[in-house]
Amino acid sequence: VISYREVLHYRFEEAARCSYNLFETKNIGSAILLARSAIETAAALYYLAQLIKKDVVYSETDNEVVKLIMGQKKLDMHSMPVAKNVYDFFDVMEKEIPGIRKSYDRVSEFAHPNWAGTSLLYAQIDHESKTTYFSSKGRNFDNNMAIGLNLLLGGLLTFQYSLDEIHKNFSGFVTKCETALEI
Repeated sequence: VISYREVLHYRFEEAARCSYNLFETKNIGSAILLARSAIETAAALYYLAQLIKKDVVYSETDNEVVKLIMGQKKLDMHSMPVAKNVYDFFDVMEKEIPGIRKSYDRVSEFAHPNWAGTSLLYAQIDHESKTTYFSSKGRNFDNNMAIGLNLLLGGLLTFQYSLDEIHKNFSGFVTKCETALEI
């Protein structure tokens, strides 16, 4: 649990810092991609925090933690457990933070080479002249910046909350695990 918490800490710090730096330089597409990575990492930590708050059934908790630490999406890695899906994290969060899944889904559209991840970010149409201009300041630039920065802020708040929850509940979690192992 501590190992996973720590690697999430390093991953989150790097993604959030780089995202912020990219927002400052108005590189909004890459900034949003890294903000998305940061919120996914915060969601994983939130999931871990909720996991240690549960009544411990040691084997189930151990299986969940192994999936978090060692999980792989590709099933060709025969000895590796199947990874948890990031939507599982957001579904747990949705219980306490209504709307988080919808917000995540909205910003995820920027990660794909579809309308939001291409034309919305990099194209601006002048309807009067029937001309499309391409630049790093596409349509709705300020709104897109706000979406991305709000996501990053939500990730920071979620990450800090989750760290506090793990700290608050960790000794009780250890006691429950030790008791479960003695049975």
